[in-house]
Amino acid sequence: MPVLTALLLVVSAFAVPLQEHDLDAALRLNIRTAVGYDAFERIERGVSFSGKAKFLGVDSDFSFLFTQKGEFVEQITGRLTMSQGFDGKTTWLSDWHGVVRILEMEDEDSAHLFAAVMTHSWLSDRSRVAKLSAKRQGGEFVIPLRLPDSPAVAEIFVDAETYLPKRYVRETPAGDEVIEFKEYREFRGVKFPVAVTQTEGGVVNTYSITTIEPLTMFIRNPFEVPVASGARAAFDPAKPPSVQSRRAITGHTMVRASLDGGEEKWFILDSGAGITVLDKKLADDMKLDAFGELPVLGIGGLVKAQFRPLNTITVGPVALKEINAISIDLGMLRTVFGSEFGGIIGYDLLAHAVVEYDHATPSVAIHDPKRYTLGGGKWLRLRFNSKLPCVEAAFEGGFKDVFRLDTGAPNNVTFHAPAVRKYRLLEGRKTTDTMLGGVGGMIQAKAGKIKYFEVGGKRIEEPTVTFATSDDSAFGDPYLAGNLGTAFLDRFTVVFDYVNQRVAFVDKPSN
Repeated sequence: MPVLTALLLVVSAFAVPLQEHDLDAALRLNIRTAVGYDAFERIERGVSFSGKAKFLGVDSDFSFLFTQKGEFVEQITGRLTMSQGFDGKTTWLSDWHGVVRILEMEDEDSAHLFAAVMTHSWLSDRSRVAKLSAKRQGGEFVIPLRLPDSPAVAEIFVDAETYLPKRYVRETPAGDEVIEFKEYREFRGVKFPVAVTQTEGGVVNTYSITTIEPLTMFIRNPFEVPVASGARAAFDPAKPPSVQSRRAITGHTMVRASLDGGEEKWFILDSGAGITVLDKKLADDMKLDAFGELPVLGIGGLVKAQFRPLNTITVGPVALKEINAISIDLGMLRTVFGSEFGGIIGYDLLAHAVVEYDHATPSVAIHDPKRYTLGGGKWLRLRFNSKLPCVEAAFEGGFKDVFRLDTGAPNNVTFHAPAVRKYRLLEGRKTTDTMLGGVGGMIQAKAGKIKYFEVGGKRIEEPTVTFATSDDSAFGDPYLAGNLGTAFLDRFTVVFDYVNQRVAFVDKPSN
């Protein structure tokens, strides 16, 4: 490989000797020299990558545009078309259902760290990415990367001979995300990675960049937040907002939904589900196409699922069009709920409609976001982490943190394992052993009382809560302090308005 041989010679000729006392400064200088970072800053406007990808098991086209100022947009085009970007102020995502949302927490951190290592911008003195003290590990240097006010833990591994980055590793609740740089190509004095593999949750995505060009002039700024069309949801004004619902023996709220115009089935309404989940038997009986693979993190751990495309999902007055669901063997739930059980529905419905949810009754009403007016209570900011709705809450000790709203969990408040450690919630507290269960299996936990819990100005005294003790599940997410289940939500009618990123907790007349 003549190009690699020449690269090694050039790096050897210009590398700065590394002494223990100035390892970090000299190492960063050598990496900048090896990749030609100074030349990147002289490229007018920015750079455009294009090529092919194997994304979630699906052959796709791939493009990545970026500038020296840190703006970027990454796009996958194919059966799972989606894009994410940063316009200099806002980080955003347009998913494969055309839903556009602003990214924050882990989603935002993941996007920025991926862009930083793909474009070498982590080497810039202006970068938000902090470079901590490096260490030598065999034939590599390991440099920890951190973002301000973030729990993200990541490292970049640099070859000790070539000073080129070899791989990047970021810790996630689903296991390490690993990005490997298999090949570099020089463009205008800069060596960019052109063969990249990304492994997360047991799924390997590959990116092969075939074209590198200067960024051209655009009529529309490609980094701007796109406008959601809303075309995937059609509301029938002739149908009432209230939908048929029932309480299952497990405590879940279930609603009737029709798939592709067929007979209605019962679905768990779960705001903790980031994608529609079909029972595999139902998907097979419907002879739905199966493609790709998606890692799904549940309470019990990680499972893999295949995509199952649906023409329509109809729930009450709304029809959702061209939805990519997934299928998982839900035989245990099918045994409990009977042959009319269809699966779990969450984000795909909530992202397109205003949903009034009363678990205690139970009752569910679905409204067109363009025509909805809140009848009581007040709107609170709704945040999202991996498609799941979150709100800020206060609790014992005067602490404030962010909690997920989970209509599929029967618990009151469940604190995530990292928050249990951070706030020392088990110290000096009387607890009992308990179990938490869901997709992926069961995990052990503790239960006990805290002095108070408050959200949206509504305070609950001495609630019994659950403390997760394992990081190897959805309750190991360090970005969230915990989970608010139906035992907590029973006190209110909860109004979800994902479209406008807000939520309301409305007191019931008896309260």
